[in-house]
Amino acid sequence: MKFEIDLQKLRLKREQYASIIIFLAVIFYLTLFAIYIFTPRPQRVTILNTNSPDSVIPVNDSIVTPVLYQRIPELDTLNILDRKKKFIEVILPTTLLAQKIIEDKKDRIIELKNKKELTPEDSTFLIDMLIRFKAKNIEDLLFRMKPIPTSIVLAQASTESAWGRSRFCREANNLFGVWSFNENEKRIPAGKRRDKKTIYLRKYDSPLESILDYFYTIGRSNAFTDFRDVLDISENPYRLIWFLQNYSERRLEYVITLRNVIEHNNLSRYDNYVLPEIDKDDKTWKEIVEKY
Repeated sequence: MKFEIDLQKLRLKREQYASIIIFLAVIFYLTLFAIYIFTPRPQRVTILNTNSPDSVIPVNDSIVTPVLYQRIPELDTLNILDRKKKFIEVILPTTLLAQKIIEDKKDRIIELKNKKELTPEDSTFLIDMLIRFKAKNIEDLLFRMKPIPTSIVLAQASTESAWGRSRFCREANNLFGVWSFNENEKRIPAGKRRDKKTIYLRKYDSPLESILDYFYTIGRSNAFTDFRDVLDISENPYRLIWFLQNYSERRLEYVITLRNVIEHNNLSRYDNYVLPEIDKDDKTWKEIVEKY
């Protein structure tokens, strides 16, 4: 009798242990499944060529979908708040991708700096970057490639392009009012003349090309030496914009305009926005990096 009772207790314990093991196994696999579902995966870059504001992908959080717009959609029909929102949703991912391109190039330069012997391809790339930034050496080049806060990029792009409505922006993807003095490059005439001469502005294939050219200009021009020096020690946009007076003939008035644009539109929040991890095997992204 006692043997039978002990055997029953043993069976109950075995069943209890089995239930516990099954429960823990379920919890374990549910945890793995949750990790799989909620872990961000590398994303591919999407290229959109649209003239419709309705096709613009919304930016709902600080992780921004990697999409490149080949042009600024027609925004004149929107009210001012919707116009600003759509403009930012187009320019923000493009700015982050442009920063990513510069960052990747900077990482490659650091690798070359520590490399004992450069290949012909390495040398060609390095020389090209030194020329683009008018850098004296690798250290100077890396210094000039420091990323510009996103809020400043957005503020200047919105100011110079009238939130995407200027003719230069619509017809030439020129977000920053960049003039052209080279008749051999793509450009369009401005609507006014200076000293009886026609003024031209650069024409870009895409907003991305315009933003990258802006980065190169800020990185190489002697007019922004002080800006780069301050950028090396601070990323505060309100401090940095005071060293952009040379960007416009309006000087101090231009800086005050940038400050108001950043403050009134809360653009500084975008300094914390980032891209998801880009898929290293993405053919589109590889072609973009290769092109620019």
